[in-house]
Amino acid sequence: MNLIMLGLFSAFTSAETGVKPEPVYGVSVLDEQRIEFKVKSTGCTRARDFSLSYENRQIRLIRHQADKCRRKAYLKTIIVGLPELDHPFSLSNPFAAHSLEK
Repeated sequence: MNLIMLGLFSAFTSAETGVKPEPVYGVSVLDEQRIEFKVKSTGCTRARDFSLSYENRQIRLIRHQADKCRRKAYLKTIIVGLPELDHPFSLSNPFAAHSLEK
Protein backbone atom coordinates (compact mmCIF):
# COMPACT_ATOMS: atom_id res chain seq x y z
CA MET A 1 0.00 0.00 0.00
CA ASN A 2 2.82 2.43 0.87
CA LEU A 3 4.49 1.87 -2.49
CA ILE A 4 1.25 2.61 -4.32
CA MET A 5 0.72 5.85 -2.37
CA LEU A 6 4.35 6.87 -2.92
CA GLY A 7 4.00 6.20 -6.65
CA LEU A 8 0.82 8.24 -6.86
CA PHE A 9 2.34 11.10 -4.90
CA SER A 10 5.50 11.23 -7.00
CA ALA A 11 3.47 11.09 -10.21
CA PHE A 12 1.96 14.47 -9.31
CA THR A 13 5.27 16.18 -8.56
CA SER A 14 5.95 18.92 -11.06
CA ALA A 15 9.04 18.14 -13.12
CA GLU A 16 9.42 21.80 -14.04
CA THR A 17 9.45 23.34 -10.58
CA GLY A 18 10.12 20.41 -8.26
CA VAL A 19 7.17 21.58 -6.12
CA LYS A 20 5.10 18.81 -4.55
CA PRO A 21 1.35 19.41 -4.55
CA GLU A 22 -0.20 19.46 -1.07
CA PRO A 23 -2.08 16.28 -0.10
CA VAL A 24 -5.75 17.16 0.46
CA TYR A 25 -8.21 15.44 2.78
CA GLY A 26 -11.29 17.02 1.25
CA VAL A 27 -12.30 19.59 -1.35
CA SER A 28 -15.46 21.53 -2.14
CA VAL A 29 -16.17 24.17 -4.77
CA LEU A 30 -18.07 26.88 -2.88
CA ASP A 31 -18.97 29.03 -5.89
CA GLU A 32 -17.42 30.26 -9.15
CA GLN A 33 -14.78 32.24 -7.25
CA ARG A 34 -13.80 30.09 -4.25
CA ILE A 35 -12.70 26.54 -3.47
CA GLU A 36 -12.35 24.99 -0.02
CA PHE A 37 -9.67 22.45 0.93
CA LYS A 38 -9.08 20.37 4.04
CA VAL A 39 -5.34 20.06 4.70
CA LYS A 40 -3.13 18.74 7.48
CA SER A 41 -2.04 21.27 10.08
CA THR A 42 0.05 21.13 13.22
CA GLY A 43 -1.03 24.57 14.42
CA CYS A 44 0.46 27.19 12.12
CA THR A 45 -1.26 26.60 8.75
CA ARG A 46 -2.93 29.67 7.23
CA ALA A 47 -4.74 30.17 3.93
CA ARG A 48 -2.09 32.67 2.83
CA ASP A 49 0.49 29.85 2.97
CA PHE A 50 -1.10 28.40 -0.19
CA SER A 51 -1.76 29.31 -3.79
CA LEU A 52 -3.39 27.64 -6.78
CA SER A 53 -1.57 26.97 -9.99
CA TYR A 54 -3.55 26.39 -13.17
CA GLU A 55 -2.23 24.64 -16.26
CA ASN A 56 -3.77 22.36 -18.91
CA ARG A 57 -7.22 22.52 -17.31
CA GLN A 58 -5.81 21.31 -13.99
CA ILE A 59 -5.55 23.22 -10.74
CA ARG A 60 -3.06 22.37 -8.04
CA LEU A 61 -2.91 23.56 -4.43
CA ILE A 62 0.66 24.43 -3.50
CA ARG A 63 1.91 25.10 0.05
CA HIS A 64 4.58 27.82 0.16
CA GLN A 65 5.12 27.92 3.91
CA ALA A 66 5.69 24.73 5.90
CA ASP A 67 3.75 24.31 9.14
CA LYS A 68 6.55 23.98 11.73
CA CYS A 69 4.37 24.05 14.84
CA ARG A 70 4.26 20.98 17.07
CA ARG A 71 0.59 20.61 17.92
CA LYS A 72 -1.08 17.25 17.31
CA ALA A 73 -2.01 17.08 13.60
CA TYR A 74 -5.58 18.02 12.69
CA LEU A 75 -7.53 18.95 9.57
CA LYS A 76 -7.69 22.66 8.79
CA THR A 77 -10.15 24.14 6.31
CA ILE A 78 -8.75 26.81 4.00
CA ILE A 79 -10.51 28.78 1.29
CA VAL A 80 -8.63 29.85 -1.84
CA GLY A 81 -9.77 32.02 -4.73
CA LEU A 82 -10.33 30.28 -8.06
CA PRO A 83 -9.00 31.76 -11.30
CA GLU A 84 -11.61 32.76 -13.86
CA LEU A 85 -12.38 29.53 -15.71
CA ASP A 86 -14.59 29.02 -18.74
CA HIS A 87 -14.44 25.20 -18.85
CA PRO A 88 -14.31 22.22 -16.47
CA PHE A 89 -11.09 21.53 -14.59
CA SER A 90 -9.55 18.72 -12.57
CA LEU A 91 -7.52 18.75 -9.38
CA SER A 92 -4.02 17.32 -9.60
CA ASN A 93 -3.29 17.13 -5.85
CA PRO A 94 -3.07 13.71 -4.23
CA PHE A 95 -5.97 12.80 -1.94
CA ALA A 96 -5.10 11.52 1.52
CA ALA A 97 -7.58 8.71 2.10
CA HIS A 98 -6.58 8.05 5.71
CA SER A 99 -7.53 9.86 8.88
CA LEU A 100 -5.11 11.76 11.08
CA GLU A 101 -6.26 9.69 14.08
CA LYS A 102 -3.52 7.05 14.16
